[in-house]
Amino acid sequence: MRSVTYFAVCSRPNLSAADGWVEIGSDFAVPDREYSEAVLYLQGLSPEVGYYFDDASLKEIPENLNWETEANTRIEQLRKSNLHLSFNIGSNFERKDLMVQLDLSKHQFGFGSLVRAENMIHPDFTQYRNVVYHMFNWATLQDYKWTYNKGNRTNPDYSAAVQATNELLKNGLKVRGHCMFWAVDRHVPSYVYSLSASETRQEIEDHLKYMTSVSKGKLAHWDVNNELVHGNFFERKTNDPDITKYMFKTVHSEDPVPTLFLNEYNVVSKGESTLAYLAQIEDFKNASVGLGAVGVQSHLTDFEEPDTTLMKKSGSTHVNQSLESSDTMDVRGFRGLYDLTVWYKGRPIKHRTLTLGNTDKNLTIGIFGDGSEIQLPVKVDPFASVPNSPDTTSPRLKTLGQASSSSQDSTLTCSNRKSDISAVGIDNFVEVACLDGEVLTGCSSMMVVDHFYFRSNPDQMK
Repeated sequence: MRSVTYFAVCSRPNLSAADGWVEIGSDFAVPDREYSEAVLYLQGLSPEVGYYFDDASLKEIPENLNWETEANTRIEQLRKSNLHLSFNIGSNFERKDLMVQLDLSKHQFGFGSLVRAENMIHPDFTQYRNVVYHMFNWATLQDYKWTYNKGNRTNPDYSAAVQATNELLKNGLKVRGHCMFWAVDRHVPSYVYSLSASETRQEIEDHLKYMTSVSKGKLAHWDVNNELVHGNFFERKTNDPDITKYMFKTVHSEDPVPTLFLNEYNVVSKGESTLAYLAQIEDFKNASVGLGAVGVQSHLTDFEEPDTTLMKKSGSTHVNQSLESSDTMDVRGFRGLYDLTVWYKGRPIKHRTLTLGNTDKNLTIGIFGDGSEIQLPVKVDPFASVPNSPDTTSPRLKTLGQASSSSQDSTLTCSNRKSDISAVGIDNFVEVACLDGEVLTGCSSMMVVDHFYFRSNPDQMK
């Protein structure tokens, strides 16, 4: 008996007759089973919609077994330069006791993470900030989202996002704003749903002006209207198919500093939206509205190895070299900021920073003086525990209720009650409750990974 299995190959939403002929397709991996034939199945069109079908093809993509070698070759070409160091050494130094230490402290190549605005400005999160500054040279703040407004419609408040941006800039990180608008319905403020087309357009105008004014000159990147392949709320609401292009033009006009992005998912980890996204990119490029780059959300599945064939390693440079046999040093290193330290008989006697950019660099360094030990810059261990005191006035603390006891005993006993471990997933929950006579005074959550326990922020707990 023949069995039939259907699985999603591609998605191409928001099509209209005005789009003309469009290509629908993707790169995809088939389930691991035997096949005798392939059937193309199309769904989603309204019953009254007719369409023409021109041609179809199915081609095997050879597995790329050399992806790692090819990636390393690109890294060598695009992310590294040559550094030639020459040392002028004073006659009072014994060369065999001189050691040069060269450490890459910051990559030029952008490496970042989403960070929480509140954690970047609240005094309780010093260790969080230490890790961010140690690990990254870029940060994304999602606190610029329209629905993250801490004020109201007439008096918006994005002060936390702006303060966090200032903090990151002060510490040398570049900041990406995510996102000014979001094209998917559920990520739009609820009050916009009931507005007319003209009212919605005015609301867009007001939001554009406000957001560009509070962030002007601060952001390096802006996601202007997020996930426009998967949603078209503002196009539908304003009856204007080019409203997002207008957003791009306005943002670029009000603040020419940030690079403006389209941003999408299911274009790397999965390929079902890749062709639709490419078509959209070409459309915006041809319209010359200020599109500067495109973002791909690499939402990879936890504990699942990515398919490198469909996806068409970070490194560092640390070198120690003795000057006993040579007074030169040649390094093929990652582009970025370096710390160079000269050690003499196990003690630091010279320290400097240097930058290796897109072109090769030659540098001469003098080693003179009496060899006295110097004090090296203090380096903070980003993973060292930083004690803090609970802040009872913190806006992160919420009163859930009140309780009283009739006991005449003034002695209080603290008890911990733990839930079971939840299943993996956003919508999986577990419960824990107080026993009779007990009052809840606080709560926290733990993350379990391979039997190791990590404490989470209380306000992250479901």
